[in-house]
Amino acid sequence: MNGYCHIGRVSRVMFDLREFLKANGYGLTLALSEINIYKLNDTGSTLDIPAISYETGLLRVGPVQNYETDPKQLESFPPRNTWEVETILNYKLTPNSIVEIKSDQLSGFYLIESVQYYGDNEGGDFNCTLIVSK
Repeated sequence: MNGYCHIGRVSRVMFDLREFLKANGYGLTLALSEINIYKLNDTGSTLDIPAISYETGLLRVGPVQNYETDPKQLESFPPRNTWEVETILNYKLTPNSIVEIKSDQLSGFYLIESVQYYGDNEGGDFNCTLIVSK
């Protein structure tokens, strides 16, 4: 196969692609903004840890802006090395899970402390803001 061109419904393309991959020992999953292609029967998969970078939907990285704190408790302040990260919506980004971040400011694995999802059906973007710590 030297290429593929299709005009029509995307569902037909995805079905054809899935069948092609399956015949060659690969699987395909599609969820929101993420497509995963993986080797069938491979137990060494790292698909459970999402990796975000500027190429895969990372929008902004910076120091924590608004962290809800209780002024009576010193422990309520954000831990050192805590960052605010904005990215496109990904269902795998949930509190108390791990995310790999690849950017100029951050590189490595981080714990997601909290997530705020937002977006609308009126033409707005579906994004999320994460608070992460090393």
